[in-house]
Amino acid sequence: MEEESQTLVVDSSGKSEVEVEAEKGRLLGEKKFKMAQQLLLTLDKDKIDQMKRMSAPKKPIIKVLKCCLLILDTSAKQVKTWDEIRGALKTPSEFLKQLLAYDPTQKQKKNKFVRIGKLLASMDEATVKKTATSCYLLYQWLVNALELRKASVEERKALKKEEEDEEEEEEEEKDDDQDLSNE
Repeated sequence: MEEESQTLVVDSSGKSEVEVEAEKGRLLGEKKFKMAQQLLLTLDKDKIDQMKRMSAPKKPIIKVLKCCLLILDTSAKQVKTWDEIRGALKTPSEFLKQLLAYDPTQKQKKNKFVRIGKLLASMDEATVKKTATSCYLLYQWLVNALELRKASVEERKALKKEEEDEEEEEEEEKDDDQDLSNE
């Protein structure tokens, strides 16, 4: 019976190929997210207030604002209707501060991201872009936040797998050493 051999490629920093690729994905995600944050800085709080005051906004506005509130840990039960979304927005300046302070690399519950992903996938980017510039900037921020979160999760998983593989290898070496000492 042949043993399957896996060669672990390690770069000059001591990181495996898997770790390096995961880190590259996260760094690219961070770069895109920071660019989206910079665009949010150009967003005038009056534009958010304008969207908030709409009595019957277009669906993309409702969905994008709902996603923003969900990502900021507002319960889905609290933002079912447009009136609830408007109420949850409170002050536009505080809303923007919360978005800018948000860190998608932190460990968080998967459920809200699945919900947000489905809402974003239900929208056509071109339609969102035509709806309102402010809505599109928030949409882009959301998309990049989700991409960075995904890359961060993949990096954590890759690091965890590498650690588990190293521990398993150490255990096998101990067993081999013990077998040799018993002979």
